Amino acid sequence: PHCSWADHSAMGDEAPKATLPGRAGNRLPHPVTLRIVRTETQTTVTSPQSFTAYVIECEDFGQKREISRRYGEFETLHSMLTQGGVPLPSLPPKSFMGSTDPSVVNQRRPALETLLQEIMKREGCLVEGSNSLWPFLEFPAAGICITRFVLAKETRARWLQQLPKVLTEKHQAEQWRLQHPAVMNTLLNIIDAEESEEDVRVAYKVLEFVMLMDAKPRRMFLQLQGLGVLFATLQRTCAGAKEPYEGVRGALNAMIRDGENFFEPFISFVGETGMNSVLQLAGRPFAGVHGFIAKLLWIACSRKSAQRQLLEKRKEDVWQLLSGMMQSTTTGRAAAGLILGTMACNGFLDDRLDSVESALRGYDAVISSVEPDVDDFASKLVKSARALGSIAASLSALVAGSGCSRLPVTVNVLLWATSASKPKAQQLQAAGITSALVQVAEDPEVSEQCRGIAGDLLMVAMLPEGGNTLDPLPMPTDCRMLAEEERLLRSLVANKVSQSLPALQSKARGHEGHLMAFADRSAPLQEGLAISNQNSSVFREVGEALLQYEDSTSRAVTIVSQASEALRELARDVGVAG
Repeated sequence: PHCSWADHSAMGDEAPKATLPGRAGNRLPHPVTLRIVRTETQTTVTSPQSFTAYVIECEDFGQKREISRRYGEFETLHSMLTQGGVPLPSLPPKSFMGSTDPSVVNQRRPALETLLQEIMKREGCLVEGSNSLWPFLEFPAAGICITRFVLAKETRARWLQQLPKVLTEKHQAEQWRLQHPAVMNTLLNIIDAEESEEDVRVAYKVLEFVMLMDAKPRRMFLQLQGLGVLFATLQRTCAGAKEPYEGVRGALNAMIRDGENFFEPFISFVGETGMNSVLQLAGRPFAGVHGFIAKLLWIACSRKSAQRQLLEKRKEDVWQLLSGMMQSTTTGRAAAGLILGTMACNGFLDDRLDSVESALRGYDAVISSVEPDVDDFASKLVKSARALGSIAASLSALVAGSGCSRLPVTVNVLLWATSASKPKAQQLQAAGITSALVQVAEDPEVSEQCRGIAGDLLMVAMLPEGGNTLDPLPMPTDCRMLAEEERLLRSLVANKVSQSLPALQSKARGHEGHLMAFADRSAPLQEGLAISNQNSSVFREVGEALLQYEDSTSRAVTIVSQASEALRELARDVGVAG
């Protein structure tokens, strides 16, 4: 069709947009709003007689589009809906003046817009059997389901059960509607009401999917008091001696993706109304709940500003919570240890440093166990630049202040967390942790284990990926092997693992470029190899043990450079002369 005449006159002031009540006492935009923005006089190839087309602006879950409909199409829609038993306002009668007459158009236009708005208010129109509304508005099947879920209160449970179909790849092009605030608000209302356990499970499944789509729905979740809803769900399920819904964990894992946007609302929630919920949940005998709280607290409290804000409000409660978590699951202890350690280094727990050290002594069991969930926890939560920066800042604050000897156990905890994350050279340098590591490695009052970890991290920081030379960073004067490495070597020697010395020499030649960076250590290296040759019955096994323990080029350089000292100590341990 082509336009031969258009009436662009306004209908007066634009009516305020429809809204829905939000959970936080605010008003949310209505998912579907309809208004007639203009009329056009058109003709068609098959019907040269002119007619008036009413152009409807459909705001479809935040996206606007236009639909052109003739008066007769409105009449057909009105007839179908009223025949289905839905009461609707009457339409203006037919006129002898013709559909393009300005007086007829001006009479029909407001009446038709009122009809559209009344239709969207009536659930009977949204779910009527003839399904006449949705082709009129050009809605796809997924859009119909989502709209009915939000607006059809009486039959909402039915449409909720249909929503998982919308999550499939088939409807991917229409899933953007799920990010509308009204969808999130409705899901949270269903979870909070908990009228049906099955409805809650489905709602959590959809909620997790929506929150993984984009940062926008995650921010919306926090604005709509979603944290309170999730904690209430956890409390109810735990009170019934049941493990929480899997969807709770999924929704939370999605939420904490936005660490920077997450910590402020979480700290505010815990500091004002949520601390009692957190304390009650921490006392429940469910490992999943402990892990849930542990991850939330570490991500929210890894920043110094967040620690200050929380401790100013609920210091005693926070201390009680973290102390209790140190006696809980491995994941709970891992997170609590990191939080206590960084808080102490930042100077927020000066009135109870002895208690911090005492609480963290149990952390040795976590460090030595190296269980899969600990590794997973460390890699996911500590490996981020933000978390590594927090640990670096805490260590730097401590060594610049009273020194490591003030909190030796705490230093051990933070170094383990840094090492367990397997950081890259760029990450360590960007975090600004190298100067603190040097001071730790050279401090004679620090344990041998801590100095070894600090030296190993420095070695990583000094060997950039793909490089053959060291960056000009200070090297600790005393960098000893980890106690765990020594234990492994002794075990391998004791078991008489039969290997060949040439393998060690071949490995060393393969890393010749890296070894050249250790010119100042070439004499100890040659001495170590000479000792190995002289005592081949024992030290060829030691040399191969060193090789087996290497998992990267930087690790190989570190261990080979320390070979002389390690071999001499092992010689004394196993009673071999030389």
